[in-house]
Amino acid sequence: MFTIELSTKEKQILQLFDMAGNVVLSQAIENGKATIDANYLAAGIYNISIKGNDSVSNKKLVIVK
Repeated sequence: MFTIELSTKEKQILQLFDMAGNVVLSQAIENGKATIDANYLAAGIYNISIKGNDSVSNKKLVIVK
């Protein structure tokens, strides 16, 4: 499990991509905070994209089991 906390309270969309570019998770972020259950994901490197009305943020996520 991990939590995303944003400085803005506007609704945003979080997408998690595997290294092949496939979307493995898509979830709305309400009120600047979302808790993600990553137990079903395989160990590896993922890309996180958070899209708002006028911004896009991309980060890497490493899952180690």
